[in-house]
Amino acid sequence: MLVANPIMIIFSFYTRLDLTDFWTKRHFLSKISQWFVNKSPRNKSIDVRIRAIQELLSIDLSRKLQKLYNELGLLQPPMILMRSDVEKMAKQIESGLENRLNMISEDVELGKKTLLLNILSEKRVEILFEEEPKTFQLDEKISFFTPYLDKVGVKVENLLNEKPLSNEAVQLFEEYIAEILSRVDHGGFNLNIPIIDIMESLYRFSQGILTHAKAYSKESAKIEKDHLNDAIIYLDTRYTLGSILVGVIQEYAQHERTL
Repeated sequence: MLVANPIMIIFSFYTRLDLTDFWTKRHFLSKISQWFVNKSPRNKSIDVRIRAIQELLSIDLSRKLQKLYNELGLLQPPMILMRSDVEKMAKQIESGLENRLNMISEDVELGKKTLLLNILSEKRVEILFEEEPKTFQLDEKISFFTPYLDKVGVKVENLLNEKPLSNEAVQLFEEYIAEILSRVDHGGFNLNIPIIDIMESLYRFSQGILTHAKAYSKESAKIEKDHLNDAIIYLDTRYTLGSILVGVIQEYAQHERTL
């Protein structure tokens, strides 16, 4: 008779208070990848689409987990989720998902515009530079390295302008984000990391890629596939995603300690 190996049930699911096994966690991350490519609004920026999914999960998934926690009558964490639990939640989330992501993305986009007004008022902004978030004055000129170690100079305020991506660049970006979500370690996410951390890190990373792609595109009307590809190569080979993830985990840990 085969006996389930309890060591397999060690992976954090949404937070560190709920656990699941390797394949169930991979199943849900695969769902997020599908939702991003097929359900999120393609007329919005990639970072807006990721943030919309993140905000939806922060409300919808957390409520479903709390409901399940209450139904089980648990007195203290952790709660161990079965594959059937996760598949059921994924199916429930998919109901009307496209419309909900459209509405949330509108709010996210409005939030970006509000943030931009604050940045213009304060005349400084935090951007991903040399693999770390740094604050610059808007009138500063900075230089970004390319994967070929060339330097591209750009005025910081020019990085604030939204620049459209070509259709080929959008497709490349979608494929790359979907691929990141399927990675295990080695340039991707350790499966022990909660989804709440994964989505926040992915959002910040996508913004960093867009910032570098804008710099590489210079005076071009659009961010072309080659510009985006260079940004991905530069940041990926330096495992910038990993340093962002560490920062996000530390922020969440600090927040939990203050609660």
